[in-house]
Amino acid sequence: MNSILGQINTICTMPVFFLLVALVVKCLLLSIYCLLIYQGIRFVQKKFHNHMGARTNYYVWYGLLLSFPLSCCKWNDSIKLPIYRAIHQEWRAVLFIAVAFWLSISMLRLAKFIVHTWRIKQLIAAAAPYRDRGNLKLRVANTVGLQEKYIHIAAVEWVGSPVSYGMFKKTILLPAEYEKKYTSLELELLLLHEMVHIKNRDTMKLCLFSLISCFIWVLRLFDRPFKRDIEILCDNQVIGFQNNGRNTYGELLIKECSTQTVVKGLSFSDSYRTIASRLEALYHFKPEKPGYAVVSIISFAALALSLLWLYHHPASWFIPNDSSYKKFDVNMMLAETNDLGELEYTMLPLPTDVADQVYTVSEEALQVNVPALSRAIKPYQDEGLAIEEIWFQSVVYSMDLDEDSFNPVDMAQTYVEYTLPCSELEQYGEDYRYFPQVQNQKGSVFIYSLIARWL
Repeated sequence: MNSILGQINTICTMPVFFLLVALVVKCLLLSIYCLLIYQGIRFVQKKFHNHMGARTNYYVWYGLLLSFPLSCCKWNDSIKLPIYRAIHQEWRAVLFIAVAFWLSISMLRLAKFIVHTWRIKQLIAAAAPYRDRGNLKLRVANTVGLQEKYIHIAAVEWVGSPVSYGMFKKTILLPAEYEKKYTSLELELLLLHEMVHIKNRDTMKLCLFSLISCFIWVLRLFDRPFKRDIEILCDNQVIGFQNNGRNTYGELLIKECSTQTVVKGLSFSDSYRTIASRLEALYHFKPEKPGYAVVSIISFAALALSLLWLYHHPASWFIPNDSSYKKFDVNMMLAETNDLGELEYTMLPLPTDVADQVYTVSEEALQVNVPALSRAIKPYQDEGLAIEEIWFQSVVYSMDLDEDSFNPVDMAQTYVEYTLPCSELEQYGEDYRYFPQVQNQKGSVFIYSLIARWL
């Protein structure tokens, strides 16, 4: 048991663990703000239902992007700091379990997403080609404003209704018996619907949404209403292109109504509840004016400005040391016997002007000048001090975790440490002692700077 706790304590001191903790905290804060913003979106949609068009209902979802700048505000320190403080306290084992749980579930979901995407791509590659009759694909693509050659259409047996799919390579999947199942007008409306999704980049947005939800779990609660508003806008735009096919389109929605979930794409068919919402929106059709909703512009602007601000204003409580692999403190570990006859260890620092003469730092290694070090510690040995080891320490970062002005500042510091036993000094003679791991500390400084600025 003690060995397991010792390994956990060792892992908790690693920069990567701090990064994982910061990511967990960030995802927690994003989840909280996403829930609050979602409640605001629902309130606005219900309150102003009669005054909001399909486009506005769609673009109001961009308000979720505001969760990132909100999660970076200073008032969140009341949540962040106690958790970060736990890394340096006895609660680190509990924190380790929490991080391991989040990471394992997130990686499992990510792996599932990747495997599903890969399997679908393999099936699409083996699918039968689409037989374009009467240049229908070209005509529909021209109507929407897309280049026909960049759209791949395949007929497959494992979908019951048309689906638009893919993040980069845009694909429309049709049922294998689409020629028998649909009339020419129905097929035109279906292709028009799926190409509008591609035109709006809905498939890419849905893939990104699914990918991010692997780590921010609360987003899965928004999946159904998000898809509903995507479909309603798409329906509205299709009717804008083909107003004379409005009745046929509504009948087609009812005909295709199902709960098909074979492919994680935008399927024309949907659940009965969502189809009801789409039919209601179809009944209240209003022509949409082109352009973006104001809320999406505000959200993107707030996100961009917050990223720029954070880069130039790292967290005030976090103090990364950019020269951590260049400047070291040199300390002597002394072994002394107390009154009870027990051995105690204390640290005695070498004066700075002396310490600077015993080592040099290059891009590749910490180089200890053994003769200079031997001369520096000799006076202390002559006084009878039992020097066990020489420690080279450099502060990588400091955290001012206690902002209460009535208490002493709680400054948590993490060091880069290298030890050199005195018993080994003689074997080096006039040579230098190298610690080649120094170059790896650049990565640590980068991680801590990343946390300070973005997390």
